[in-house]
Amino acid sequence: MKKMPVSEVWQYLPDDVQFVSMDEDGTSWGYLNQPTLRMEVFRWCSTGEDILNITIKLDYGTDDWTKTLRERPVNISLGQFGEFWNDEHMDRYGYLDRIDRLFGESIYYPTGICVGWSHFKPIDPATLSKQRRTRWT
Repeated sequence: MKKMPVSEVWQYLPDDVQFVSMDEDGTSWGYLNQPTLRMEVFRWCSTGEDILNITIKLDYGTDDWTKTLRERPVNISLGQFGEFWNDEHMDRYGYLDRIDRLFGESIYYPTGICVGWSHFKPIDPATLSKQRRTRWT
């Protein structure tokens, strides 16, 4: 059976799925949050019920299931509009703004707060209501 390269699966998964991995038995899973490796149960585990069973076989480029965790690629640039959140305030996408600077694994937005890629969700301003869009147009 031919396997799909893991780099191609993202287009078929819900936007909230940020990570994929394969367990010891060859089953692939999608996660909203980064899972941790649990050797005692031979699988990747995530807190909460944020997993999605992926029924097609994926090619991770390795046969070692402990090295299969992949994060959704992010395609963003300066000026990208989106929702941000940070762990300190526990807000889920609590801020709407644009990316001001890129720095390694972090992004900055004009309010001066720095967050990681996993704390940013790109948005097309045209999809927002006129009331919410006013500040950025």
